[in-house]
Amino acid sequence: MYRMSRTYYQLRRLHFRNTIKAWLRGIDKALLAFAGVLPIGILAVLAVFVLVQAEALRTLLRAEAPIEQRLAVIVAWQFVTFVLLRALREAVLMPKARAFFSSLPIRSSFELQSDFTFALQGYSLLWAPLGWVAYTTQTIQAWLSLGVLVVASLCANLALLRARPWHSLPALAALLTLALPPRPPILFGAAAVAGLALWRSYLPGSVRAAKPSRAGALAERLSIRSGLALPFLAHDLRSNVLVRLGFIAATLAACLLITTLRTHDAAGTRSLVFVGAVAAVTLYPLPSLWRSALLTRLHFLAGQADFVRRIRPSVYGIPALLFGGALLVAACFDAGESAPATPAIFGTLFVAGVVAARCGVQMASWLMPLSSFVAVLILGGIL
Repeated sequence: MYRMSRTYYQLRRLHFRNTIKAWLRGIDKALLAFAGVLPIGILAVLAVFVLVQAEALRTLLRAEAPIEQRLAVIVAWQFVTFVLLRALREAVLMPKARAFFSSLPIRSSFELQSDFTFALQGYSLLWAPLGWVAYTTQTIQAWLSLGVLVVASLCANLALLRARPWHSLPALAALLTLALPPRPPILFGAAAVAGLALWRSYLPGSVRAAKPSRAGALAERLSIRSGLALPFLAHDLRSNVLVRLGFIAATLAACLLITTLRTHDAAGTRSLVFVGAVAAVTLYPLPSLWRSALLTRLHFLAGQADFVRRIRPSVYGIPALLFGGALLVAACFDAGESAPATPAIFGTLFVAGVVAARCGVQMASWLMPLSSFVAVLILGGIL
């Protein structure tokens, strides 16, 4: 029993690492490249953003803080953590293999331990403001309040993501008790209630079997016309695409934030340049990844010419639309600060990256970030 549970945890850890690695394929090198080209102002804004989060969390530690402010901090924390874990659900919870693992003699405690461990890792950057508050406060009561905040929100999020909404209600109620003045008995009681509710959600028979929903006629026609590419994207590559779009959105948010805080006589951040570069680097591997995954999973259809023809518009058209949409949104906030040739340059880089990835050119994994890096240096007015 122990050996099987140990193997289960190792499989979960391997799945977590490989999934994150697949999501970040083509993005990791870009992050290293853009770290050296981002203006120091943007890096300062990111540091200020962490400090603002830390100051908001510090509100929970002040007994004199109004209850409205404390509730606002709790609701904001719960919303951010749920969205983050929902985007990382495939890596953290491994939902597609749940039915198989449930047939094996694996204790619920080991399953809960694995989910809790990888969900804590999924909080990622949110540990920065938590760590800053814990370091600067250095009191047992403050550490206890922050610990209960993390535990209660994590219990509620795991119950919600595992489709146990009724079991999440006690955890959410325990989370709201943090709006009261921090007292150790209340904090320990809230943590106990949230933990017990989460544990009960892992017991057998905690949820009824859901009836499979029947897709509409329009969805079925689109699925057939796309050669099953659209349902594959919606189920298997959804998290991958959301992570890549999250990087683009974060880049745009950083540009807008530095634009808001800059002085009137300072140079613009040229959001179209930075968003175009990140969009090109993050989205160019998507058509090749999507196509290869379809041909691998549906290998019994891969030899049919009609199948390859049907998947082509979706495989290449949707990433192109996402890239064009990212440029269009960035252009709305750019205020004409970027050069007129910026969309054409990054559009060319995107098309070249798609072609190189489709042809299996290995150097595209480092040539695309390097080309985008040089383009940002030139178009961003840094050189």
